Amino acid sequence: MKTVNLVIYFCSIIFLFGCSSTANLKNIENTVNIIPPQAFKMEDLSPDIKLVTSAIIEKMRGRGNKVKHTSFNPSGKHFIEEKFKYEEFSLSNLVVVGYSIEENQQGQDLIVLEAILSFSEPTGRKAGVVFGAKYVLSGNKISILESVVTPLSPKVPELVTFFVPAKKLAEKNSDLETKLESYLDYFHFAIQNAVPMTKSDGMTVPIQENNYLIMTFCLDRLEKQSKLTMKVTEKLSGLKKGIIKPIYFDDQGWRIIMAGGEFKAGSWSSKFYVQLYYTASPEIADTPLKIAVYENKRLPRDTN
Repeated sequence: MKTVNLVIYFCSIIFLFGCSSTANLKNIENTVNIIPPQAFKMEDLSPDIKLVTSAIIEKMRGRGNKVKHTSFNPSGKHFIEEKFKYEEFSLSNLVVVGYSIEENQQGQDLIVLEAILSFSEPTGRKAGVVFGAKYVLSGNKISILESVVTPLSPKVPELVTFFVPAKKLAEKNSDLETKLESYLDYFHFAIQNAVPMTKSDGMTVPIQENNYLIMTFCLDRLEKQSKLTMKVTEKLSGLKKGIIKPIYFDDQGWRIIMAGGEFKAGSWSSKFYVQLYYTASPEIADTPLKIAVYENKRLPRDTN
């Protein structure tokens, strides 16, 4: 396999990406009673949890607060992400991990809630957050005193990898009108231009040598400190340095890894391995976990 200078293909790539913001849950001073994590549907939640969760989600989507009977105390501390909006994402799962009630000096219920929210959208992207809220319940009114939302990386993210002819990207980015800029731009481009790696009716895997891009997309949104790396080796157990140097991109937490080379996309004789390693939180565990391995060989006929 011959390596190719990626500058040829990526010098025209411009990503207008922002970093995902994070906040520290320690801003909520009260200690939450840890309970066994429980998954709920919104309709099954108690009224106060439903209203507070809905108000937090509306804030995350940049809509302000349109939830009846709830308000955010303007004097309180609220750390809710502002650079990224979850407008196109639907809530797919909710897990309550903490809930405590006590009385304040006015005899009102002072509640601390902590929950994990999982979101997804039609293209397959996913995002997880953990939120905490301290609020006062008085009659049918809820005043959210403090709130914080922070991105949450998954234990093992979902990946998808494509082999794309390099000239396709060069052609796409040579025109300002078709230039790719975002994660979704590149994701749709890869789907439309990838060579088939599974033999299907009417489709064959190219075996001629050509300049290709290896494009790996992480469907899960990752925290800033999470690490996702690629290593391309000629042997599966190769301990040496990879034979290609990848390029990494981050679009508000969604990662793309690209590497280019001259090889046969559907070869059994000139095989190589694309290995992906992941560390969710280097502060907790700094040993990378191998989470995926891809090969350039042709796979059997797809029977699906």
